Amino acid sequence: VETWYAQNSKKGQKIAAVFQKHILAKTGFKDRNLKSTAISSLYVLTKTTMPAILTENGFYNNKEEVKELMKDSVRQKIADAHVEAILEIEKNGIG
Repeated sequence: VETWYAQNSKKGQKIAAVFQKHILAKTGFKDRNLKSTAISSLYVLTKTTMPAILTENGFYNNKEEVKELMKDSVRQKIADAHVEAILEIEKNGIG
């Protein structure tokens, strides 16, 4: 699991941290940490005027992860983690 944010977006970084925390807690997948566009320019993050993130919730080129990602229960855990992250941000804000 890795969560991306725009390099100069402090709000994006904070949002990304909340999502990363919830996805890791729900899935137990490997923590590949937060990543910023300083490493790679991602259009969806750099061509917006609002805080934005991109979650990578496992990788299909990893044989072990793809087995997990094919399970409905695992995909539901990922979806639930996203909902929990949104609810946490709605409740507490992002500072």
